[in-house]
Formats: sequence, C-alpha cells, structure tokens
Amino acid sequence: MNHTTTRLLVLCLSWLVVTQTSYAQPAAGALSPAAVEEILNQSLSQKKGMTIYIDGQVINGIFVKRIDGNTIEVRNQTYSRIIIRVDRIDAIALS
Repeated sequence: MNHTTTRLLVLCLSWLVVTQTSYAQPAAGALSPAAVEEILNQSLSQKKGMTIYIDGQVINGIFVKRIDGNTIEVRNQTYSRIIIRVDRIDAIALS
C-alpha cells in the first residue's frame, strides 16, 4: 500500500466512526422523568387508567402512590398492589 492509499483508508475509517457515533440511538431507559411524573400525577388526581410497558410486558392500572424515588405502586382490577421500578419502564401512556 502506498502513502496516498493509507491516508485515504484512514480518512474513510475516521469518517465512518464519526458518522456512526453521530447517529447513535439514545440510551435505553431515556424516558423524560418530568413526562413520567406528569402522567403519574394525572392518573392519581383524575383516577385515569394508564398503560405501562416494561420489557415487552404490558401493565394496565391506576397510579396509587410513590414509594420512593424509583418505586411506584399501581393497582388494577386483578391486583390490588403492583410495585414497579420506574427505571425499568420502557414507555407509559395515559388512557
């Protein structure tokens, strides 16, 4: 390989690394804490149902209370008490 070919190869690889890191997906669990809190508060105050998505599972229920900074309690028709770690929530929707 000559000097020009080596430079071109290094330039192409550098460009590839830069473009791949520029388009990286957001980290898993990157839900906005303010948006989650808003949905939880609406569920509590308006007694509205919500759907919580965790690792491919779906939990329907109503927010009851916050146990600590990372844990909430939810209830539904089947279970009177469901304890959920907030950092495990993939998505949350208000009915």
